[in-house]
Amino acid sequence: MDGAGEVTLHQVFVRFTNTKTKQNVFFIAQADLKKKYTIDLNFRSAAAKSFGSVAGQYSVDLIVGDATLPQAMIVDVATLTLEVPDSKEPAADLSKQAKPEITHLFREPEKRPPQAISMVFTGFIILPASFSW
Repeated sequence: MDGAGEVTLHQVFVRFTNTKTKQNVFFIAQADLKKKYTIDLNFRSAAAKSFGSVAGQYSVDLIVGDATLPQAMIVDVATLTLEVPDSKEPAADLSKQAKPEITHLFREPEKRPPQAISMVFTGFIILPASFSW
């Protein structure tokens, strides 16, 4: 808490839930210098990316989480209707498409001394311990 009684929260999200499909879309609210939490959401670009071009009614919830709260606070903010402009091609279901193959490039392993040198060194280390017993 600040001197003015304001609380800096750890997690603030805005959740959009399609009332028909129950699909959830989350956006993270960021605190500015005045400690006001905002999200910058452009519905034109977000309709295709985040909402999967699915029009319909969405329930908007504010979710607040913090270490000082016993459980997350969920506040029903509004219900809105999202209309998506007609597209010439149908919206693709991204969850069922094959993801691109991930390739890894590992660095070359470091060179090691021959095993004989390692055994001699190990013997020199163990040698003093054998005399102390």
